[in-house]
Amino acid sequence: MPGRGLIVGGRGGALQFQTALPRVDGVAHGADLAAALEQLVRRVPHDPGGAVAPPLRLLPTLVPLRDLADATSAGGAGSEPQQPAGVAFAIDELLLEPVWLDLLAAPHFLVFGGSGCGKTALLRCLAAQLTARYRPDEVQLAVVDVRRALLDVASAAASHLSGYACTGAMAAELSERICALLDPRLPTAPSTPELLPRQRWSGPHLVLLVDDYDLLLTPGGNPLAPLLDLISHGRDVGLHMVCARAVSGTTRTSFEPVFQRLRELGSPGLIMSGDPQEGPLLAGYRATSLPAGRGLLVRRQGTSCLVQVAFAAAPTVPTVPTVAQRER
Repeated sequence: MPGRGLIVGGRGGALQFQTALPRVDGVAHGADLAAALEQLVRRVPHDPGGAVAPPLRLLPTLVPLRDLADATSAGGAGSEPQQPAGVAFAIDELLLEPVWLDLLAAPHFLVFGGSGCGKTALLRCLAAQLTARYRPDEVQLAVVDVRRALLDVASAAASHLSGYACTGAMAAELSERICALLDPRLPTAPSTPELLPRQRWSGPHLVLLVDDYDLLLTPGGNPLAPLLDLISHGRDVGLHMVCARAVSGTTRTSFEPVFQRLRELGSPGLIMSGDPQEGPLLAGYRATSLPAGRGLLVRRQGTSCLVQVAFAAAPTVPTVPTVAQRER
């Protein structure tokens, strides 16, 4: 019967119970129960001058990047806020506070998501935050952008830009240049083991932003393959890779050397909207259907939380009128 059920007793037995109908208007059915509950709440006595419970705050569907910057700059009264390491890029669902990503310590970051989920917007957000917090002599950016959706990033971060590639050939050339720059930072054989910890490279960290990583893979190979050995020493040589790719095809390409190395290193990542049938992506977590810009942040320890990525709109490019439009 409606409202009746079983509850486990103290000695392993089961007891029947009947749930009370939550209404006080004398009606003995639940057809209009929602309206009856609303009337019940209105009839409950309350103190007009008493404290009112704060409204339940929900994770917003849109977090402008400027609002995130305002939130991170807010501190306690009379004290200078202590800024965490890294850059803020999202809002946490539980505390609704900025979420920080310290790429210089991570040192790599993986992003999974379907079309239109906000992967490119996330890379744009990270580029804006990195260039705002670090000087060009501290952090340089390299961008691999197959669909040329990050041209605005390359233009806005000109002083921080170390290289830009939008084709496989350009990506292969960029990889070779990165290797030539960072290979000398690898420690050499010291005369005594005690001298090894003293070897330290100088120069800026290099953050490699890769959008649509899956589109780079061809039967001929991966243009980023020359970076395979440097990826393992990312923290030691200052190489930090942010790799964004589609959820679909992850299982099929999971043994591709560069992608496999990134996962073997326990890189944290963000799982945005996608097909759950693709299987586990990071630490056993699967993709699911989510609003644009929202994702499950999986940290190195295997913990996770739902976040909304800050959105930095791409600048609008004025359209060139056609001949027919100019004649009109």
